[in-house]
Amino acid sequence: MIYEEMAVSWNRHEVPLDDSGTFVGTLVNPSLLGVRLLATCHFINDEAGKVIKPRLKRMLQIPPTLHVDLDQLQGLAPLRNSFRCHSNLVERIMSGISYPLKMYAIHRYRTGHRTIGSLRGILGLNEHFSDDDIKATTSFILRATAYKNSGKSSSNLYPPLAIVVSVPASFSSCTITFTTSRSVRFWYYLLLHRHRQPVQTIQATTSFLVFIFAYYVSRICGVWRVMSVSAMLRLPDEAHLYSKQSGMEVDFETSLGVGANMSRDASMVKYGGIYTEAEEEE
Repeated sequence: MIYEEMAVSWNRHEVPLDDSGTFVGTLVNPSLLGVRLLATCHFINDEAGKVIKPRLKRMLQIPPTLHVDLDQLQGLAPLRNSFRCHSNLVERIMSGISYPLKMYAIHRYRTGHRTIGSLRGILGLNEHFSDDDIKATTSFILRATAYKNSGKSSSNLYPPLAIVVSVPASFSSCTITFTTSRSVRFWYYLLLHRHRQPVQTIQATTSFLVFIFAYYVSRICGVWRVMSVSAMLRLPDEAHLYSKQSGMEVDFETSLGVGANMSRDASMVKYGGIYTEAEEEE
């Protein structure tokens, strides 16, 4: 039967994590060829549904997933201290799920009643997001909304968004640059009588990167309260290259917990375990 050939495909798209476009992550958007056949007629729905519906159900059971390399994780933390609001990709996903106006605009765009330019403005995506980036982001928001609605229950009030952090075996540290605006430095001196450097550069270890990620993402989830985050550890290199894999996992989970606990919404970010590619297989 031809319906047996209609498998779930996992489409990956690299998008900016922040307004600067410096840091990137990869959105995973699944698609099921032939799912629209279910809306054609009762006969095809009955015939194709026996194959397609179980696969569609399985697809909706897998959390929406964002992949981020460890050295790119800083894109989900505010590196510039200023009075201006800075949004990252996780916040845009959460706000897209939360605001009916944004969801309405997405559906209007997908039915051809709104341009991608107007959708860019409504979602707050700047020039660093290409049209393809916007399409991938809107697909991900719709997927996350469907997952949230299908998985929400009294025991799972905030279904998880999976963020997979890839840690290469060779990673030791990376450079992070924090900047402070002139206005913030002025008020810092006025109120605390201390000078604050406009630019501060540090060498960030795995623990520190995971810590700041957990702290800020937990606060974002606490503000929107639509989904939580399940942070997973991915080891992309061969197993023998990781001399202390168990210790690395403990450090990752500990740093994640410390960062989340220091925010006001510790329950919003949890450790999801070791990620394997089988997570996305049907």
